[in-house]
Amino acid sequence: RRPRAPVRRILNGAVVVAGVALGVAAVGLVAVLLLVGRDPGPPARGAISVRGLEASARVVRDPFGVPHVEAETLADACFALGFAHAQDRLWQMELSRRSAHGRLAELFGERALAQDRLARTLGFSAAAAKERSELGRETRAGLEAYAAGVNAWLAEIAANHATRPFELRWLEVEPEPWTPEDSLAILRLRAWNLGRSSSASLLLDRLVAELGGVPSRDFFPVRPSDGSHDPFAGLLSLGRVSDALARTSGLGGASGSLGVLVPSARSRSGKPLLANDPHVGFSAPPVFYLAHLRAGRFELSGATWPGLPIFFTGTNRQISWGQVALHASVSDLFEEALDPNDPTRYERAGRWQSARVESQRIAVRGRAPEPISIVVTEHGPLLRSVFPDEPRANSLALRWTGQAERSGAEALYRLQRCGDWGCFRAALRELLAP
Repeated sequence: RRPRAPVRRILNGAVVVAGVALGVAAVGLVAVLLLVGRDPGPPARGAISVRGLEASARVVRDPFGVPHVEAETLADACFALGFAHAQDRLWQMELSRRSAHGRLAELFGERALAQDRLARTLGFSAAAAKERSELGRETRAGLEAYAAGVNAWLAEIAANHATRPFELRWLEVEPEPWTPEDSLAILRLRAWNLGRSSSASLLLDRLVAELGGVPSRDFFPVRPSDGSHDPFAGLLSLGRVSDALARTSGLGGASGSLGVLVPSARSRSGKPLLANDPHVGFSAPPVFYLAHLRAGRFELSGATWPGLPIFFTGTNRQISWGQVALHASVSDLFEEALDPNDPTRYERAGRWQSARVESQRIAVRGRAPEPISIVVTEHGPLLRSVFPDEPRANSLALRWTGQAERSGAEALYRLQRCGDWGCFRAALRELLAP
């Protein structure tokens, strides 16, 4: 590690130190949260020395509150981005990771149990833990530096009694240290929110049973999240639970998207123009977080998700990119033939196969923990763990592209460093969900 640089003032009022310099443009006015009191937010200006940086980094917010990060390495830029995310969106990040790990009931009690069951059944946490060890060196370093930046702000809160978000104070929550697994789990949850088609499969199953295969095609496409088309009496709509998980997570779902490209031959500048409008719905705070990073010759700006050091729409000095949701079919439901004497065994090619069984406990605020048993066949987890009171869900197994070994973190982190079309296409080959 390099020796600490001396503290110096610079013309724009920010301060450089061998840590992170903070700047917040919100001067004069402060937010009033739920009419309960004033929250001053992070400090308006000043210097903070933190652990985890290789050299100095600087964060200056413009009049719109967008942070502009200057660092010598990309890892340090990710550190500073994590620091800024935590300063501005800590409550949103806490909700996102709890949604992904199936830990909402710890805060909200029984009303969040269905969402926790869904997250546990889809296995975001276990997949994230496995994926971390398999990431490439640069991607893993970026995620670890980002987590260190988040934790640097958490340490500042603890050491200097800096103001926590009102929601955390109200719920008496002390945020746990951030980990790369949190970021990877959030990315899988985001993929699920953007690519749900399971409810459509349930509806099609019912239509085929009632009308036959060919006549049922006239009823599609159907929006997968439309809870009014509940296909089974008593079966809680998978789309409805997914919608609740998307809303609570702060990540939002997708109602559609728009991408427009003007080729260079038709633009006044002679360069191509790209516009991207991700239809993720309005929320407070917004789903996206605008930022600008500069690390040596590398420069990156665009829209991030709090919780991840990834620009999902943006530009570097060579390329620009955006994302649109196609509402493709990314999941299938399989009806397993279960052993009537042992519901953890299922038939395959005339023989009984033993499913994998995962026993977990969901902590619930105000009451005893809720046990959950997740049965996983070769097609995926049975939905009985999401809907334990619905017999029809006992034998339905869910297969989803997001259950792949890779979440897309490697692809997206590599994509934003690309400088040509070949690199861009190669990176996207690793993106399996949504």
